[in-house]
Amino acid sequence: MGAQQRVLEAALLGAGWRKRTVPLPTAESLNAIGLGTEVATIYRRLGGVGAAARVAPGGWDIATDPFVVELDEQRHFNRFRRATLDSAIYDSNPIFDTDAYRRFCDDHEADCLRSAKHGGYWATPVSDREFGVSGPLGVIDGLGPSRWRQRAFYDFVKDTWALATRLPMLRLAVWDVVDDETQLTLGTLLTRLVKKPDAQLTRAVHDYLERRVAKVGP
Repeated sequence: MGAQQRVLEAALLGAGWRKRTVPLPTAESLNAIGLGTEVATIYRRLGGVGAAARVAPGGWDIATDPFVVELDEQRHFNRFRRATLDSAIYDSNPIFDTDAYRRFCDDHEADCLRSAKHGGYWATPVSDREFGVSGPLGVIDGLGPSRWRQRAFYDFVKDTWALATRLPMLRLAVWDVVDDETQLTLGTLLTRLVKKPDAQLTRAVHDYLERRVAKVGP
């Protein structure tokens, strides 16, 4: 768990949210609710090379009641994540603003590259097996980074599961604007809280989450 995620979790728990255990989707559970074909389509769109998609996403970022929260930092916004957002599963999507996420992917790929052009952020043995051997470090075109493709795929899998099963979930981006007047982003706000606890900034996090929860509805 990264520093921003720890601060966010502390803010949620401080607001009365409670930790809980939430099962993750599997290939079998996705097939059982009729989503196997769409998952396979996105897997291929992202360059998947296996006979079938391996569905083994990492744990939820913050599993709490009333909402599961996914916090997307810079490494989640690039052309591969953008490619998943054309799936029909996002036609009715209360989890996050799909149009805003498309803009984030278009506008912040350079930020993704700065934070994810080395080591396991670029490729791992497992991601290479799932999405093909990666290209040279820092070169997105061509073979590109298999780990970016894998991350985009698993973000999509989690979204698919949450939307299909009505799992109460919020997907937050570090690029989300939490104050229209100052254009303060969630990432900047959390970074300030990492450096120094501040009751006013924590209240700003709570206020933003309350607005997001209100958009999701019952």
